[in-house]
Amino acid sequence: MTKPWNGVLTATATPFKSDLSVDYDKYADHVAWLAENGTHGVIPNGSLGEYQVLTAEERAKMVEVAVAAAPKGFNVVPGVAKVGMPIIAYNNPFDTKVDLTPKLVSRIADEVPEVIAIKEFSGDVRRIWQIKSLAPRIEVIVGADDVFLELSTAGISGWIAGFPNALPKESMELYNLATSGNFKEAAPMYAALHDVFHWDSKKEFIQAIKLGMDHVGRYGGPTRLPRLPLPKHEQEQIHREMDVALAYFKNR
Repeated sequence: MTKPWNGVLTATATPFKSDLSVDYDKYADHVAWLAENGTHGVIPNGSLGEYQVLTAEERAKMVEVAVAAAPKGFNVVPGVAKVGMPIIAYNNPFDTKVDLTPKLVSRIADEVPEVIAIKEFSGDVRRIWQIKSLAPRIEVIVGADDVFLELSTAGISGWIAGFPNALPKESMELYNLATSGNFKEAAPMYAALHDVFHWDSKKEFIQAIKLGMDHVGRYGGPTRLPRLPLPKHEQEQIHREMDVALAYFKNR
């Protein structure tokens, strides 16, 4: 891949030890595992990585660990505050309270040449068509797992994803089917995954994805305050939905 922002980039979870210090060894192992399972890269220090509760020193070391663990050709695209170029804009009106509407994206495309793509997380699947019309040079990257298939029908450049932390092979199979236009096979796969993918658009997404990792035998582990463990009924729901997704791939 010639563009490091293309393909499936996993917004990685940050593993914490029982004392809530960062477990850098587990993070290195996780990056290597994602590469082994066919994904294209990782994004450390994103919202899923709990960047808000990491120190500046921890954020810097997360990037260093990711780069060291990444095999050749596996991309590391860190979440940062100040960058050079190119830049992936991130439209997350829920967290930032600022909505990068298609009209605003068009203005950014005209005025900020360093911005080459947008991670679209609004959930409004109509926007990809509007962005392609108003700002055709801006590449659209899927930003929420539960609108992946809908956005892929318009043509996408990548997917900054949450659940490949737990389901990398399954997510890659879905991505390859959809981006090759094989929606007949992609649709039932997406249906099996969609209930669990929907957690990526909820405020509890970090705990849910870490629990999904635990479910498949990876290390998700705890979150730092102010995030608390999910209530028992939500944990049980996630386990059921993970079982449904895994059963689909096992029983095909």
